[in-house]
Amino acid sequence: SFFAGTGAKPEGYVMTAGRLTGQKNQAMLIRAYASIASQVEQELRIYGEGELRGELEKLIASLNMEKRIRLMGASENMPEVLAGAGLFVLPSDYEGMPNALLEAMAAGLCCISTACPCGGPESVIDQGVNGCLIPVGDEAALAGAMLELLRDEKKRRKMGDSARRRAGSFRPEAVFEQWRQYVESVIGD
Repeated sequence: SFFAGTGAKPEGYVMTAGRLTGQKNQAMLIRAYASIASQVEQELRIYGEGELRGELEKLIASLNMEKRIRLMGASENMPEVLAGAGLFVLPSDYEGMPNALLEAMAAGLCCISTACPCGGPESVIDQGVNGCLIPVGDEAALAGAMLELLRDEKKRRKMGDSARRRAGSFRPEAVFEQWRQYVESVIGD
């Protein structure tokens, strides 16, 4: 929790984490954020490295967003990065079961993700309960979801708390216990 006078901004920042590749579609996130930047205080931080870094830097410059959008490079301390964030976005065109999304949920962050194939995000995000799903490539939907959630800190925190609880069901010991119960039910202890 944040206390008055600590100097910490309760809003945190908007973030994503992943390789800078076409699949991850950080360009859509940059454009969507730029379209709402004048209406929000939070900056956008993009963590990761990859072949599209130069292209993303040019896009940020072309939108005059150098002061609001930062390419952070790879982080050695993702738990600390997640702790400082206010909103996590996964704008991917496709994913399996995205670790970055699960880590953000486990850290209690409200998350926005594309409902991308192969369905990983849809299997962990309950729409409007612990996060927000948007159609793949839908820049307007992403901008709208970010704006709504960045303007409503109470809703963000509630969804983040729900995300943390949901992510708990993916802890290895929880998954092992589910498998143990299933196997025992099949073999009939």
